[in-house]
Amino acid sequence: MTPDRTRLTLLATFGLLAGPLVSMLDTSIVNVAVPVLARDLHAELAVVQWAVSAYLLALGAALSGSAYMAKRLGTKTAYVTSLAAFTAASVLCSMAPTIEFLVVARVVQGAAGGGLLPISMSMLMGGQSEETRGQIPPVAGVALLAAPALGPTVGGVLIGAFGWQSIFLVNVPFGILGIVGVLRISPQIAAPADRNARFDPLGILMLGAGLGLGLYGLATVQERGWFAVSAWPFWTAGLALLAAYLVWATRIEHPAVDLGLVRGLRSAVGLSLIILATVVLGAVLFLIPIYVQSIQGYSALHAGLVLLPQDLVMAVGLVLSNRLSQRGLARPSAVAGAVLLTCTTALLLTTSLTSPAWVVALFLGGRGLALALIVQPVLDALMLGIATSKLADANTLFNVVQRVAGSFSIALLATLLEQRERFHLTHTLQGREAAMMAGWLDVIVALVGLSLAALVLALLFRPARVAASSASAVATGDQQRTSEGSDLPELVA
Repeated sequence: MTPDRTRLTLLATFGLLAGPLVSMLDTSIVNVAVPVLARDLHAELAVVQWAVSAYLLALGAALSGSAYMAKRLGTKTAYVTSLAAFTAASVLCSMAPTIEFLVVARVVQGAAGGGLLPISMSMLMGGQSEETRGQIPPVAGVALLAAPALGPTVGGVLIGAFGWQSIFLVNVPFGILGIVGVLRISPQIAAPADRNARFDPLGILMLGAGLGLGLYGLATVQERGWFAVSAWPFWTAGLALLAAYLVWATRIEHPAVDLGLVRGLRSAVGLSLIILATVVLGAVLFLIPIYVQSIQGYSALHAGLVLLPQDLVMAVGLVLSNRLSQRGLARPSAVAGAVLLTCTTALLLTTSLTSPAWVVALFLGGRGLALALIVQPVLDALMLGIATSKLADANTLFNVVQRVAGSFSIALLATLLEQRERFHLTHTLQGREAAMMAGWLDVIVALVGLSLAALVLALLFRPARVAASSASAVATGDQQRTSEGSDLPELVA
């Protein structure tokens, strides 16, 4: 029997997960090393913090060129090149003799890692059976959603056992094995190089600068406020550049990232629903450590353990939602997930200063299931019918929107949390811990509102069906246009 060359082997799947996993792990793994780095490299804490910020900025800005890189080099070559550069930069980070050297190495590491996630996802979604092509493998969803949450815990363990260098060197075996695995991928899975791919330098510049400035400004807002001199010029300039790119991309034939992939009400509703769900997820990853560590007084490890059930239940939920998606039940799954998300988020309003960890973990577990029921089926429905040659564009666009929306929402929630804490401290004459708890609950009320908005969008979402002939064309990676002026297959209501 001839082997199916359109399916991924276990080693190839690991290779495609290794890059995004380490790049996302590095968004948070260095946070716990800041005091140790300041001591060993003889630097101020404010300067060492740039080892964290520089990576995040480079990671976001590099997204602007990832779609072009994937088209120009082919997804396989682009991914291997990026992962090799990321692995080499990780080695340089571990050898840093000064903080300045480390920051520069982290910029290189972030720039190399920016395209790993969207390029990887385009191959993961293409390397499956005909029935599941265009869908996200559950193991990929679990690994990528869990990585940022596990970063501080993994970092703390590695630093305690082997020193700060180990948080960078841990990337090396993943990088090497990942490259070996991806090199074994069949050409039928990876989109080939397009030597005629158009370069959009102005679009890449606007998008990259907009992401870099915007993400930096929004991160600064969390520490110093919206209108601090060190914050507002950056986030306003970043958002202005992103708005300029939106106009630019609609006026040229080959933009850096094709916005036409979300043309129409159906796509806009689906993408908005995913963004709302991931914002609510990211908000809790931001709020739970504050609750467990600052309010209840436990350690970072304790906070990580409280968050762990959410990731484990999400793993089970992704398997379930994957099956629902295959049966064409994306909308019922999303509605059920939004109802569960609203209920479990509302249950967090019952927590107090003395709530046991298992209760909070139970509520978070329900949220993990809810998010799996929403994100995977809706994203599968949006990706279904997108030609193989456009998957890199689609995944890049999704990552850009998700990062900007996530950063903006976290900045808003941080501001709301600070204002509500101050209100309760000055107007209700509560103690510091009680005021922090009251402010935390006020933010949860806002998250319940966002969850209700997600429920409304889930009710409005109407997934498209792909016509049989077009679905076959997509499954075989047909590069020809299936309708005039569009790379998308025919969609029927």
